[in-house]
Amino acid sequence: MAVIIHAHVVLVKNLKNAVADVSRKEKAMKYFIKIIVLCSSWQLNAYNAQQVAMVQQAMQANEFVNAARCDFRGLGSVLSGVNLSGAQLAGAVFDAIPATVDPQPGLMQIANQNSDLTNTNFSNATLVATSFKGATLKGANFAGADICYVDFTGADLTGAVGLDKAINARLALFCNTTMPDGTLPTGSTWTDSSGKIFYMRCASTQSSGSNVSTNSTPSTNAAASTA
Repeated sequence: MAVIIHAHVVLVKNLKNAVADVSRKEKAMKYFIKIIVLCSSWQLNAYNAQQVAMVQQAMQANEFVNAARCDFRGLGSVLSGVNLSGAQLAGAVFDAIPATVDPQPGLMQIANQNSDLTNTNFSNATLVATSFKGATLKGANFAGADICYVDFTGADLTGAVGLDKAINARLALFCNTTMPDGTLPTGSTWTDSSGKIFYMRCASTQSSGSNVSTNSTPSTNAAASTA
């Protein structure tokens, strides 16, 4: 009799576990579907609206902005003129989306979306490996910012200030870039009003040595924003 009761208890317990397992799987599947929908929505609009909102909330609360590796492609003028001084933006992507979009597996993009960062203050920000391809950066402030490996390909820097005071400017990528004086250099170099020389180069020709943005005594220190 005791054996039968024990077997019944074990059976009931196993059934409960099975039901719980099915419930967990259903919840996991619903969560997975939500993630797919969220990612699809983000990819359709190119930039991640939640990440933009996070930055805006941090700025409104005067908190440290940590948006490293965030996706801001084609965000329009949402962050135009804002103060991102001292922010952590390493690896963030602010690329404009061109009129003709190259197909990418698993990625839907709306063509011809600009990234307008006119008058945005990036002073003392960490911009290591940040991408501004095709972005509008008119009047932006880069004084004291670490622009190591920043990609300014096709960007418009007309009226931008502080590049001569930026850290690791010799490692930034200037390719078909409209420089602060409004010119689009056709030669291999551009010199600003302070006499600092920047070398124009594209990713395929990036190299070390003299063919990089530098001045007579280049800085080797990298700025790092901390909370």
